[in-house]
Amino acid sequence: MEAVRGELNDKKSQMNALRENDWTRKQQLVDDISKLESYLSQVENRIGEARKVLGTAERARSAVTTAIDRAMDHLELKHPSLGRHLKQSIKTETEVIYNPTELPDWRF
Repeated sequence: MEAVRGELNDKKSQMNALRENDWTRKQQLVDDISKLESYLSQVENRIGEARKVLGTAERARSAVTTAIDRAMDHLELKHPSLGRHLKQSIKTETEVIYNPTELPDWRF
């Protein structure tokens, strides 16, 4: 990121040093500056530090875990045996796994 910031500052300096009627070079610099700023906005957080690569994935995993836990709690109130079964059988770690200790009788 330091190299990109240095390149960005260099391009901005070049832009300031251009003659006003050098439109071709000016447009190229505007495009380059735009690309560099876009890149930095994607890889930096709001205080200029590198974004965590797994930040979004971890938030998504956490949201899924919370939703499953809430659904199982709600289900346990309505159908206690099914709720217990799911709480014992569903593991939410890096991925969601349904691994029952005993197979339920699914006949309705």
